[in-house]
Amino acid sequence: MKKVLGSLFSIGGLIALLITGYHYIHESSSLHAFGSTITIHNASVWPLVISGIVFILGIVVLAGSRGR
Repeated sequence: MKKVLGSLFSIGGLIALLITGYHYIHESSSLHAFGSTITIHNASVWPLVISGIVFILGIVVLAGSRGR
């Protein structure tokens, strides 16, 4: 049961991390001035953080289930 749960969390977290990362990258504005680039992100970082936590939780549960 832990293997299935860990697999679901890790796969779901990875997919969510990829999707939210894609949106985070594309919702930014760049300003080029005086040889430097200033990037302003309009998106929230919290979906990325939550997706990363779910992905890591899935890996931990999956690794814990293999020890038995």
